[in-house]
Amino acid sequence: MSNFSKFSSLLDWEDVASGGESRFPDDCFEIQGDTFIAKFLQKGNFEYNRFGNLINHKTTAGCNKIKIEIGALVEQSYIYIPDSIPVVSFSVDENNEFYKSIDGNLYSKDGKILHNYARARREKSFTVPNGVEVIGFCAFLAVEGLTEVIFADSVKEIRPHAFSRSCDIVSIQLNEGLKTIENGAFINCLGLKDAYIPSTVSTIGVAPFASCTSLFGIDVNKDNEFYKSENGVLYSKDGARLIQYPAGKSTVDFTISKCVTTICESAFCRCKNLETVKISAGVKCIEQKAFDACAHLLMIFIPRSVDSIGNFAFRGCDALNIYCENDKEQRGWFGTWNFSDCPVIWN
Repeated sequence: MSNFSKFSSLLDWEDVASGGESRFPDDCFEIQGDTFIAKFLQKGNFEYNRFGNLINHKTTAGCNKIKIEIGALVEQSYIYIPDSIPVVSFSVDENNEFYKSIDGNLYSKDGKILHNYARARREKSFTVPNGVEVIGFCAFLAVEGLTEVIFADSVKEIRPHAFSRSCDIVSIQLNEGLKTIENGAFINCLGLKDAYIPSTVSTIGVAPFASCTSLFGIDVNKDNEFYKSENGVLYSKDGARLIQYPAGKSTVDFTISKCVTTICESAFCRCKNLETVKISAGVKCIEQKAFDACAHLLMIFIPRSVDSIGNFAFRGCDALNIYCENDKEQRGWFGTWNFSDCPVIWN
């Protein structure tokens, strides 16, 4: 057993919310070789971010693996594990009412929510167990080494940022029966090459595949009633909303159809090959961060029909020249729409 009293900045986990300054109990932590074991045994909320400083201290002190043990009295609450914490396994007391562990990953007691995948397991492929209905918030955040995830037929919902920054994932096999893909579900999955939207998906949040710089196409089942794909680009079924342009698509020049009225938030984020974009008359709204960090974008043509441009729409487009059919900014263009001060050529 190790003595952690030297970490004077650490707070007792039950006292954090009230601003206390007592230390973590020594019997909550243990080191075995290169593995740091964090034991949460007391009654109270289970919020991992409160322990990030401690665990980061220990990883720099020679521990490159983290095991988390959850006692019987730990209560259900918001769960988030900072992406710097290399968790190799979870274990849960069988008498805990809210959580259980399956093969070292953390689930709700009824097995319907996959809360956290142990990100440092370093397995190549993972199949979501049958019975799981929800992939939790940040459940696969910054997972290392995992290249393939296969969904069980029971999965209905992918919560925000579920797979964010899992850069090694190449393939995600989504299931028929899936209904909801929430905001940023696969954002910054740099290795993801293709994506498929099943026929049953009825809700897709903001920036579902933003900054996936290897993604060359998004395919949608032809029987889906709410979404469609044209040349690998994701749209609402009526074509009015351009939701996601694959950041790895090889096209250099792209014309946005006159059917589109809204270019959605982060729709073109980090597109690495685009050089010229022509926006057709009919587009009314360019949402915030729509073209964020398109480093190679040289020219964009904005028609008179655009009466709303969100903040940071062209942030990080350092080589961009903006050609506007209007002769001045419109009332609905937010103050930081041209945050990077790209040259604007007015009609």
